[in-house]
Amino acid sequence: MTTPYERTRALLYTREFLEELQSIQKWPQLPDTLRRRAKALARHYPEPWHMHKLHEHIPAFYDSPDSISEDS
Repeated sequence: MTTPYERTRALLYTREFLEELQSIQKWPQLPDTLRRRAKALARHYPEPWHMHKLHEHIPAFYDSPDSISEDS
């Protein structure tokens, strides 16, 4: 079963990944079509402040983004 911590971490790390995919310096071999797709998806993807709101309203389902460590 997925925990609130794991669910929140997955959302935060996916957002980070979508943002990284947009970097030409980090991913020079990535086709522009994929880079544009990542940008379009990231535009509407939840940000940390959204996760705070979700945690406030449904703490059994989402953890606070502040509890997510970088090394997890």
